[in-house]
Amino acid sequence: MKKLTSVLIDSNVVYTYLTECDDVYLNESRQIIYLCASERIKGYIAFHTLSNIWFIARKVPSEIRRSWLFKICQILTGRRRIARKCS
Repeated sequence: MKKLTSVLIDSNVVYTYLTECDDVYLNESRQIIYLCASERIKGYIAFHTLSNIWFIARKVPSEIRRSWLFKICQILTGRRRIARKCS
């Protein structure tokens, strides 16, 4: 059985992916999240990434922010239990 590479995903990568903002690293952010979603790598985020994104995107309606965080928690392996609790 092949061991998966584990990576800690920076909050900027997550934010760029979720908002699809005009960023030079948008394609790279998508690729990283895709690799995590397809379980080619194990992606993790620091717990404070969730609160940082919530705060940074405060002008976005809370329903949308909540769906963003749920989506990213489902993708990144270290937070699946949290996603289930938040739904």
